[in-house]
Amino acid sequence: MFCSIKTRFTEWWKHLTKLKPGRDSFFLLDYFLVLAGIHLLTRNGYLRTVWNFYRALLFIHVVLMTRKVMEIFQTEDNFQLIANNMIMCVGCFIIFARCVFIVTSFKQVNSIRNLVNRREFQANDPTAMAIRQSAFNNAIFVTLFMAMNSLTQTFMVLFTDLGKTESLLLPFDLVGLSSSENFILQKIYSGMFSIYVFLASTNFLAVYLPLTALKAEMRIVVHSYSKITNQVEDRMSGLGHKAVDDSNEAHFWEILQDELTQCVRAHAAVLDKVGELKKLSDPTFLLLYYMTMLYAAIGVIAVLFTPKLNTFNTISLEYSMRYMLECFVFCHVVSNFNEQHNNIVNKLSQFHWGVDLRYSKRFSREYKQIRSMVLMIIMQSQKSLNFSCGGLFELTMGSFTTIVNKTYTLTMYFWNIKKRE
Repeated sequence: MFCSIKTRFTEWWKHLTKLKPGRDSFFLLDYFLVLAGIHLLTRNGYLRTVWNFYRALLFIHVVLMTRKVMEIFQTEDNFQLIANNMIMCVGCFIIFARCVFIVTSFKQVNSIRNLVNRREFQANDPTAMAIRQSAFNNAIFVTLFMAMNSLTQTFMVLFTDLGKTESLLLPFDLVGLSSSENFILQKIYSGMFSIYVFLASTNFLAVYLPLTALKAEMRIVVHSYSKITNQVEDRMSGLGHKAVDDSNEAHFWEILQDELTQCVRAHAAVLDKVGELKKLSDPTFLLLYYMTMLYAAIGVIAVLFTPKLNTFNTISLEYSMRYMLECFVFCHVVSNFNEQHNNIVNKLSQFHWGVDLRYSKRFSREYKQIRSMVLMIIMQSQKSLNFSCGGLFELTMGSFTTIVNKTYTLTMYFWNIKKRE
């Protein structure tokens, strides 16, 4: 019985996640964008009115939170409370800053979305279809994981003592209302902090999904370069030519140039969208790099100097691990993206262009054009895609290693201080 249920569930899931023509690869991102108050697809007047009211509530919540923060800084002398307040301020600043990056780069993200959803290049190739399906499955899995994480933290805000933390309380009691009414309003106010969890997830997904989708398209480009010679042979066979000779050489050069041109155009389209994505990724990666170090330091201090871990400190520690994991994911994806791009050289080198091409005075112009195209492709693919942190330095796995080393150094420094106490 269990095996039967498992089989049915697997078949249902495969049917649900099958990448069909016209299927939007980023459809789950839209729900996060709505909750973040960034974008709503529908033009329905009633729904847009409700959504705008929701955004107004978010703005009011930020104003009230700011008032509470200022009140704590001015009146409190409890170090733990002030530290909690500062952690919340830093976290909110990071979330809102990244939301601003998304809003200012939303046109570029939509442009990438349109390219990915068209799926025109190598549309009938089984390998290309499998690559796109794998990227789509990964996007759904990661998005659902972020949704589950957000819902878990929402539950913690609403039903644990986290909502009773001083930093998350209303900055005032409403006079004239009963204690139960004040309690309900307090729950609503504290519950709205869970929205920031969805905002943080939106920050991640708005960069991760376009980045991995473009990486999948680059894999398809690499695959297409690797099978150029096979494509030329198949098309020549389709015309009834088993070998290249003087009678069919014109067809050979025409087909070879057509195949190369298709690959070059697809390659250029992906590189163009990579350039557009950098408007969002560069400032995001810069903020991510330094906030990962900051939250790593916060996590170290929370563990070493807090005698008792409460819910708030546990959440802070969770965010330290979350941002560390997020930084690792982006470093890994970007490094793998660069490897895929550089792999074009290896694929093209399988065919010895300077030796295997048939040279003749009759088609010397075509011969030179093909060699020039191949040389330009090789030169381009040897360059790094240069996903940088604000243009200051390139994001690589080495960047993540640097963060880990600095975190270790910081941990040992504070550990030595604690041992001296």
